Amino acid sequence: MYTRGRRLFQLKSIVKSAVYGAVSPLYSGRGSILMFHRVCEKQNKSAIKFNSVLEVTTQHLERIILYFLKNDYRFASIDEVPEALLCNSKSAQKIVVFTFDDGYKDNLLLAYPLLKKYKVPLTIYVTTSFPEGTTILWWYMLDDLVSKNSQIAFEYEGRRHKLDCSTRRGKEEAFMKIRNMIMSCKDGGMTSLIRAAFERYGIMPGIKIRELALSWEQIAGLAQDPLVTIGAHAVNHVALNRLGMQELMNEIVGSKKLIESKIRKPVRHFSYPFGGKKEAGIREFDAVRQGGFKTGTTSRTGNLLSLHRLHLEALPRLLVDGNVEDDTDLDIFVHGFMSHAKTQLKRFLLKSNSDKLAV
Repeated sequence: MYTRGRRLFQLKSIVKSAVYGAVSPLYSGRGSILMFHRVCEKQNKSAIKFNSVLEVTTQHLERIILYFLKNDYRFASIDEVPEALLCNSKSAQKIVVFTFDDGYKDNLLLAYPLLKKYKVPLTIYVTTSFPEGTTILWWYMLDDLVSKNSQIAFEYEGRRHKLDCSTRRGKEEAFMKIRNMIMSCKDGGMTSLIRAAFERYGIMPGIKIRELALSWEQIAGLAQDPLVTIGAHAVNHVALNRLGMQELMNEIVGSKKLIESKIRKPVRHFSYPFGGKKEAGIREFDAVRQGGFKTGTTSRTGNLLSLHRLHLEALPRLLVDGNVEDDTDLDIFVHGFMSHAKTQLKRFLLKSNSDKLAV
């Protein structure tokens, strides 16, 4: 199976071809909505692959800003997207929108000062259980567990688990094994597993959420800056398609009302937790529309096309992570080549029927 890095390598090899030149005008559209999660200093970036994909360094973020400045994009807020999609002029300046999911504290401490320096609007989609302190950031707790120990031993559901974390590969394997255990937990199982595997090593849920998540006071402060838009990202970071209709509306409308009560401003924009095709579909899009939101952003890969003016509750974004290393990488994304490669060009990138491109 192709890794994302290998796919980028293949795309780079043909990015200057005639095919690329033909695709760009069709798929670059009116611009792009970029999706980020965490921002960190280079020395603090996670060594665990599962988490590092959620992180970009401050140097990387500034390089992205400069790329769009150089290419004459207009930095826009999420509020401006509907109007931009109504513009039919081929000569109109393309827009780029910076969005951050979940509500991490580094969005304020590291991303915000850098974006403010260049007068770049940003949207932070808040999962309300983050500032409420009721969620468990198990993926970063697990990062600490495997990073700080050379061996992990615990008992869970009558079985003894002993994992070697003395090497980088061992840490990655231990991370994925415990992650899979957490993901398969039934009701109440996560609490028992955390008590067994984490607390004995001094890694407590409450400490991690206070360390990494924005507080309501910080969110309210950010909301006072005209450059910042606070959006909703549900109450809990769960796949919405797994919920009944009442639970779904509680997640969507509940997050909107709580954020509005804290920042004393209307919340008009929503981002779907797990916003892929399997987790966010017509039912979820309708719920966001009924919940009073102006836009809904997904994690489906794509640029803003004129047809999205009719589907404002299902806007695509481009995930920016550590694999996007230089201007050629950014060209691939913002000019629509990645989106095209996932559809019509896929057959040109496959070496055999059994060699499938990861999408």
